[in-house]
Amino acid sequence: TASVIMEYPNLKRKIGSIGKVISGSSVQLWDENGRELAPGQIGEIVVKTTGMMSGYFRDDFTQSASFTDGWFHTGDLGYQDIEGYFFIVDRRKDMIKTLGFAVSPSEVEGVLLSHHGVQDAAVIGVQDEKCDEIIKAYIVPKPNVTLKQADLHHYISNYLASYKCPAIYEFVEKLPRNNSGKLLKTLLK
Repeated sequence: TASVIMEYPNLKRKIGSIGKVISGSSVQLWDENGRELAPGQIGEIVVKTTGMMSGYFRDDFTQSASFTDGWFHTGDLGYQDIEGYFFIVDRRKDMIKTLGFAVSPSEVEGVLLSHHGVQDAAVIGVQDEKCDEIIKAYIVPKPNVTLKQADLHHYISNYLASYKCPAIYEFVEKLPRNNSGKLLKTLLK
């Protein structure tokens, strides 16, 4: 995506945006059924450009899942604002499916991180027989702060619908991250 959506030095920048579409490229947002979405709606970012790869070497399965009529599925979920700037909100594979809803972990993490006693947070889906997945939050408290699950749950329920609130809270000393600081959710699962 970075090679298709980028900022030129003479263009206005927007905080949090990955930029606008560059000449010779096409970028769209699609829903689960491959329909293009309007600005402001969250969908998968798909791209088409003349310099794009034509497929995966000796990997027909990945290729068939990654391309639709020449459009490459990035796996990123995002939206476009009315000025044409694109924003990434999450990865499609990280979405949590619970009670018939799709929940963005980054939305839940953002609310948890706004709590005065939370230093770091990560949210994943845990398999559940009744509702596909339940939401589990890993919380790193700030030094010298004692957090309770009930207090965090009460706090987060003021900002999110009940189906987006974690059912499980686990307090940990630190979250697994790689050398560049990227959260390693596969280790949490």
